[in-house]
Amino acid sequence: MAVALSKLASLALGMSCLFIAACKGSHHHHSGGTAEFLAHSAVMVESGSVKILFDPIFDKDYGSFQLVAQETQALMMSGQAPFDGVDAVFVSHAHGDHFAANLMIEYLLVNPEVKLFVPQQALSKLEEDTRWDAVLAARTHSDLIALNASLEDVFDLGGESVAVTRLRLPHAGGARQAKVENIVYRVSLSPDATVMHLGDADPDENGLKAQAPLFSKKISDMAFVPVWFVGAASELSVNSLLNAEHVIAVHVPKNIPESLVTSGTDYFSVPGERREIGTE
Repeated sequence: MAVALSKLASLALGMSCLFIAACKGSHHHHSGGTAEFLAHSAVMVESGSVKILFDPIFDKDYGSFQLVAQETQALMMSGQAPFDGVDAVFVSHAHGDHFAANLMIEYLLVNPEVKLFVPQQALSKLEEDTRWDAVLAARTHSDLIALNASLEDVFDLGGESVAVTRLRLPHAGGARQAKVENIVYRVSLSPDATVMHLGDADPDENGLKAQAPLFSKKISDMAFVPVWFVGAASELSVNSLLNAEHVIAVHVPKNIPESLVTSGTDYFSVPGERREIGTE
């Protein structure tokens, strides 16, 4: 009898272990998508059937910043993996470390399915190129947005209805950069992946607080902010100001500031590094 009970106990323990192992095997982290760093402020975001690029095509490093690696740029320009199936490119502003008109036209010509979102100043540079035509213009979305004003639209990207918010915030640098059209994009690639890219926005806390009604409409699962946002907010964290779950600093110089390293803020500095969006 004792032997039988011992065998039953062993059997029960074995079944319990199998059950626990099965549960562990079936458990997985839910991810809304991925964000991959290319260089400087250039990021590729993918969720479901939608793939987008932020500030990916530029040719100036101003002696301080990373350019997209030549082999990576070659793959991107030709639409080869992992840059196949890109649905849209979002350009924050027309400065040379974020945008190159000649290369952008080359990219659009080779990748005819990609839609382009640019501020008016970038569009003007594109229109100066002799290759610009009505076909390229039809794929381009560019509206004159007043300072601190925004537009909210839905676009067909990757076969999905994707909500895109475009907000013009001041470019950092005060009066010297006051005329620059800097566009912040908030893009909902899927129900589980809303991302925000701030370009070179000014970190003025009062200006960001004034946009609270817009930011509060939708939580951003991930926000890509220029490095000078780190430590700029006094009363509220950058996450709170932007209504963002996770903030990643970009526009990080090649010589990474020690203050950034010790800040505890996540940041991109190594091309190819990735983050999962909305991981639970």
